[in-house]
Amino acid sequence: MDLGEFPISNAGAPRYTYRDGEPRQRANLDCLTEPEVDALRDAFRQIYDLNGYAEDRRSYNNQALIHQNHCQHGWERFLPWHRAYLYEFEQNLQDFVKDITVPYWDWTMPQYRPHEPEKGWIISKTFQAFLRAKPAEDLIAALRPKPTPTQARAFHALVEPRKYFVSQHAFFAT
Repeated sequence: MDLGEFPISNAGAPRYTYRDGEPRQRANLDCLTEPEVDALRDAFRQIYDLNGYAEDRRSYNNQALIHQNHCQHGWERFLPWHRAYLYEFEQNLQDFVKDITVPYWDWTMPQYRPHEPEKGWIISKTFQAFLRAKPAEDLIAALRPKPTPTQARAFHALVEPRKYFVSQHAFFAT
């Protein structure tokens, strides 16, 4: 699939450094760099870790319950309610990783709506649950009883690193 006609960002351009309280521009999740994805995952891990503290409003469980119990789906307040909800959610993430933003998903991009659906993506490669090589090796080494060669190969089959290619004017996750 040729994405060359859809420039997204300049791979060499430095990111703008925001000041406290300044509105931030969200990035397309398909354009996040590996360090940005790692920072987002770290922020989520930290709010997941708060799930053991029911009184902490920042925990993932509390945030999910707010959405479950108060969301305005089906009402005219749907969009402004979600905007405020995502802002608050993002503020909670920023308590742990200062410059994090919640990325947006541009589901209209051609890889999500291909002419040949079997060649498209259902969700972004950025957030598919693949193991990395080192964690897969650590997992296999820690298993008791030791996995059979067939089982070890099955774990290795889950490893698919995120790959990028950089064109002259654009940066794309593939």
